[in-house]
Amino acid sequence: MGYCYFVEEYLSVFSLRFESTVRKEKNTCWNWIVSVDGIRKEMFPLIRMTHPSGVSDITVRFVNAGQPLYNSWMLLFGFIPIDMSRLTMISIDKGESFVESSQMLTMKTWRHKRTLFTAGTNTKIVDELEFEPRFLPSVTAWFITRIFRLRHRNIMKHLG
Repeated sequence: MGYCYFVEEYLSVFSLRFESTVRKEKNTCWNWIVSVDGIRKEMFPLIRMTHPSGVSDITVRFVNAGQPLYNSWMLLFGFIPIDMSRLTMISIDKGESFVESSQMLTMKTWRHKRTLFTAGTNTKIVDELEFEPRFLPSVTAWFITRIFRLRHRNIMKHLG
């Protein structure tokens, strides 16, 4: 139980990995991690992502791989715009994993894969990130690391 991360940099392209093992069944974890409410709780209080009204699950609008679902502003402390993402799912394996590769104002490339693994009666949640910042690569990588550490602390708090 807990989390760890690994960082690798190659020509300002960063790879990060975060893991948490929680005492909930995989289906419960899946429903939480794809819900707008779960995402909000994962990033609280540092970041809030906007979403269209009526959207409660990020997989609901997924029809075609690579088609943007909607634009989402990233708000520092819930009100300072720091980035905008055209939320785009590349693949969804319901209950198992998703791959998101969204266009972002601050990133040349962004890829986020989240996978759930059964670990006995527990579930392991793994985030794998690959991204290339447009500017201040080391600062951006530091900030993304802090966001995902927070996300995994909050995962443990809510699902632990």
